[in-house]
Order: sequence, then C-alpha cells, then structure tokens
Amino acid sequence: MRCLTAFLLLSFFVQTQSFSEVRVLAFGDSNTWGWIPNGGGKRFSDSERWSGVLQNELGEGYTVICDGLVARRTNIDGSNTKLVDGSFLNGAKTLPVAIARNAPVDLVILFLGTNDIQLGSERTAKEISIAVQSLAAIATESKGLLYSDYDAPAIWIIEPPAFGDLSNSPLKGLFEIGKVESYLFSEAFAELSHKEGITVIDTDQLLGDSLGSDGIHINLEAHQTLGKALARKMLKDGL
Repeated sequence: MRCLTAFLLLSFFVQTQSFSEVRVLAFGDSNTWGWIPNGGGKRFSDSERWSGVLQNELGEGYTVICDGLVARRTNIDGSNTKLVDGSFLNGAKTLPVAIARNAPVDLVILFLGTNDIQLGSERTAKEISIAVQSLAAIATESKGLLYSDYDAPAIWIIEPPAFGDLSNSPLKGLFEIGKVESYLFSEAFAELSHKEGITVIDTDQLLGDSLGSDGIHINLEAHQTLGKALARKMLKDGL
C-alpha cells in the first residue's frame, strides 16, 4: 500500500511539473531549421539555432520545440522533392498537427514567408503578410485540437528578413525575382502589428545586416541575437 501511495504521489508530481512549464513552438522554414548559409545543406547545431538560444536563455521551466522545415511556405503547397510531398511544405496544413502533437503549447512563434516570394509563387509582401496572418488565425482557433483540453496558444510573428546580396548566391535563380519585394516585408508586417494587434518582431531593425553569404539565410550571429531578444521579451511580458 505504501508503495502504491508513493507511486501515485510521484505520478501527480510529474504531471504537475509538466503542466507548469511554458511550452514554445518555433514554427518556420530553413531559417528555423538552421540552414548554414552556403553550407551545402548543413544546419547549425541545436544550441546554435535561434530556438536553441532561446531555450538556453530561458532555462528551466521552459521547453522550446524547434519545428523548422526547409522550403516550407505559408499557406500554399511547395514542390514535390524526393520523398517529401509538396503538400507537407504548406504551413497552414501542417501547423494544426504541430500544435496538437506538441500540446500543450503556450506560445507559437511563426517565422515564415521567404519561400512565398521565390520563383514560381512570386507573391507580394502584402500577400505574404496576409498569409502569415491566416496561420496566426489557425493557431488562435486551436483550442481542444484532437480531443485535447488545452487552450489556444499566444502568437508571435517574426518578419522574414529582406534579401541581401544575391550576386554570387547559389539561390539567385530562385529568389532574385523577389528581391525588391522583400524590401517591403518590414512595412507589410508592421501593418499586422498596428491593425491586428499581433506581436511582430522586425528582423530588419533587430538583426540589421546579418544575412549569410547566400543573401537569404541568417548567420550564426543573427541566430544568437534573435534568440536572446525573444527571451528578453518573453521574460519582460511575463510568459
């Protein structure tokens, strides 16, 4: 009987502990996956990526889940690539599953939009900001997903960075067509903050010229800066 009582008390303690932590879902594309600029398809380590930096800065009581996927778009399918069907690159289709899989989720940080501006999709910055807003709406309506009893998470959005020098980039053919439009990301995403009251992290202001040599992906220093800035904001906001 004493063993059973001890087991039940331990189970209650573990459950209480798991519910008391703050869980953050970092949902994005290759800049969340950690693509090393001109790294030939390699990624930064767990602790080097912005989500890992965020985890290290927050420490105990927080769990940051990294769900970054190369070539992920907002609410449109990508191209079929080997074993990956293009529909799985559609953030709107996969975000609800990610939230349900990792429940409970207290905060979703969306970092998407860059791949919507490449050759073949060629959206405007305004269209992309609206698409990201639609993902935010999905997250805010996610209470009780898949029979769970968890509330919907808060939402933050990281604005995609404007493109840098693409002249010698291996990605030039894909992204050069959207370079000028990328300069309008900051303005378009600022409207979400002003009109919709959504928290938007302005990467142009925060990171400055922190893109790697391919002109698309943020460098190691930017991962550090972004992760630390997000941690400061979370703690300041009481999350």
